[in-house]
Amino acid sequence: MHLSEFKWEPENEAADWIWIPSGSGGGQWVGSSSCILHDKNHMFGSQLRVLDKYYETKLLGFFTTILGVRHGPNIEDYCKLWCSWEASLHHPTVLQCSAFWEFIAKHWNAKMEKLLLGCVSKLPVQKNNEILLSNKQDVFIPDDLLQKDLFDKCSESSDEAIFIWYPSTSNPALSRANLNKIYTSIGVRTISEAVEKDESFTAEGTNIREVDPGSLVLKDGLLRIVLAFLCDTSLATSSAERHCIVKNLCNLQVLELDEPISVSYKLSLTTGKNLIVKASKMFCWEKDNAKLFVQSIDGSKRKRGSIRFATFFADVISQGLLFEMSDQIAALSELIRLGCLLDFEEDAVEFLLKTKNLQLFAEDEDDINLLEGLGINEGLTLHLLILPSIHPRRSCDRGSPWLLRREDQEGEIPRWERGEKNPLAEDIHQAVNHLSEELYSKDVHFLMELIQIG
Repeated sequence: MHLSEFKWEPENEAADWIWIPSGSGGGQWVGSSSCILHDKNHMFGSQLRVLDKYYETKLLGFFTTILGVRHGPNIEDYCKLWCSWEASLHHPTVLQCSAFWEFIAKHWNAKMEKLLLGCVSKLPVQKNNEILLSNKQDVFIPDDLLQKDLFDKCSESSDEAIFIWYPSTSNPALSRANLNKIYTSIGVRTISEAVEKDESFTAEGTNIREVDPGSLVLKDGLLRIVLAFLCDTSLATSSAERHCIVKNLCNLQVLELDEPISVSYKLSLTTGKNLIVKASKMFCWEKDNAKLFVQSIDGSKRKRGSIRFATFFADVISQGLLFEMSDQIAALSELIRLGCLLDFEEDAVEFLLKTKNLQLFAEDEDDINLLEGLGINEGLTLHLLILPSIHPRRSCDRGSPWLLRREDQEGEIPRWERGEKNPLAEDIHQAVNHLSEELYSKDVHFLMELIQIG
């Protein structure tokens, strides 16, 4: 108090000017660099001298203004603390862990990121209501909750905790979004990028039935959703590009399996252990063979599990169509999922597209209307193919995507394509006559004439 009143200043600030009393009546002199005024979370007592434990509040100002004692620990102190926890196998409490990451979050900058990258090799995971520090390479951000659920169940039996710890708090500094930004910056991987995914399966020995594509993938509402999505001006797709994408959907052969279709995920840990989990996915699209395999499911189960069915269906269709536009897969999948839940009902799909500010262009509407008109002929299935372009006004380098080939329901190539007389010529002629009044005025009548000639 006397030194403070007379504004005493030390000749050598680096000297040990601060007396730390001990319980036995003795004590020791220490330098200001090893002292702080406060440690509100009681975490630094083993590495720093906390002066508010030994001196009255009115004297603390003297220590900071005259001797340069810091008010609290800095980032270097926090890094040393974390390293000591790692080395001692210390299990920090929820309060300690929260306090540590709150300080990091509130003072996050490029310097802090560099320091943490150099000193943090273990990160917190929670197991049996206890926080453990685990190798950073074996800790993951749960960005995919379906995968998280699978690995959580696996962890219960394997005694492994692999997901990064998050505090239960409303503190904005400790929000998951904020912590994920920090965790990612210091090298924590997401579960979706870390897993090895195996979707391969074999259909050998399985009962397979061919399904009418019109009952699943050739629905008018689905085609409208896909085309309207591709018509979004931000994607800048041409008419030819849109139709070439949809052609992949229209050419699918749909096959139903009795056995479940599964996918496996493998996570390799630095301990040499592999965590492997499996899940059912209901669909599998073989792009090379233009085949869509579907797990057998009756109507009642499909209705009860509609959100599950719709989710898997939307994912497989959007991934199959937009494999060259991966950044758009999630958006299309969401639209298809909603459409599927609405059973692709015409009015509902139209309203859905309007709410997303999506619409079909005139050329796409013409082609949809053409399909609707030709689809009335019973006993025949329409498949869209890319063939050499003959349309005088609608063509692309890869051919006109909306020319039609007719196949019988068994999938056999019609005899007239083998050079024989068309046995369905009369039926087709009657169908064309039936449609002529409505379709002749549209920009598709040339196709009617081609079908008649065939």
